[in-house]
Amino acid sequence: MPETTFDETPGDAGTADLYASLASLLWNERETLEVLLYKLIQEQLLLSAGQIRWLAKADAEVADAVRQTRLAEVLRAAETERIAVDLGLSPEATLRELAQIAPEHWSLVLDEHRAALRALVGDVQAAAAEVRALLNAGTNMIRETLDAVTHSVGTYNADGVKVERDFGALLLDARG
Repeated sequence: MPETTFDETPGDAGTADLYASLASLLWNERETLEVLLYKLIQEQLLLSAGQIRWLAKADAEVADAVRQTRLAEVLRAAETERIAVDLGLSPEATLRELAQIAPEHWSLVLDEHRAALRALVGDVQAAAAEVRALLNAGTNMIRETLDAVTHSVGTYNADGVKVERDFGALLLDARG
């Protein structure tokens, strides 16, 4: 049986290892995106529940998941470039372009990974936007509360007349 090489056409058995390696990296990238999405949803739930005590830990976990996702992206991009060159394509060839020249089975596998990755990226972006919105809302509420405590506020006296009152020293007795 002759030894297979990478110089064979895309449909030959020699390319199966190339596609298998890429598929493995694509699975890994999908898993890291799933973890990132999970961590973002955890952070979202903590914010929604007002559990700010755990935000630093949740944020550290999100940051770690982002690092893992970036590493998976770099590994996948490097492998995609290597395979593209081995198959005679431009080093900048996309996953879609690799799928187009792949044998039918691998073409389906690569297209499914591509669709799943696109969906996961969309979900991650939506979850990140929701976390940002919750953080902004929390920041605005804190700002409004601090403004109410540190700025003068219009109130009414015992006679029903509106008076401006400075609440800067709420913790001190106004009578001395």
